[in-house]
Amino acid sequence: MSGNESLLLDTNVFIYLLSGNEFAARALVEKRLYYSFITEIELLSRPGLKTSEQKLIRSMLAGCVKLTYSEQIGEATIGIRSSKHLKIPDAIIAATALTHGLPILTADRAFDKLDQIQCILFEL
Repeated sequence: MSGNESLLLDTNVFIYLLSGNEFAARALVEKRLYYSFITEIELLSRPGLKTSEQKLIRSMLAGCVKLTYSEQIGEATIGIRSSKHLKIPDAIIAATALTHGLPILTADRAFDKLDQIQCILFEL
């Protein structure tokens, strides 16, 4: 990946970062990072999340651009979910990438099903 590239991060990339994965951190240097509103929900709604973990997640998200829900994302989610059978959060993330013309950085091979979206597979 080249510098100044824009990427939509899947929730699992944030999880790798939170677990201290240095490879993930290095892969994001000099990138413009985006995330879907559903990623924020997934990260912050985990049962038993400590206040310190919540602060760390919010701090990490603050360094990225949040992409919020729109009717266009909603319609794209419906189309992706019904045709590709992705889980709803994955379909929302894919629809967000499609709507904003962003590649997805993910460790989830389910995104490989999507021809119209550039998927960059993060492998350890």
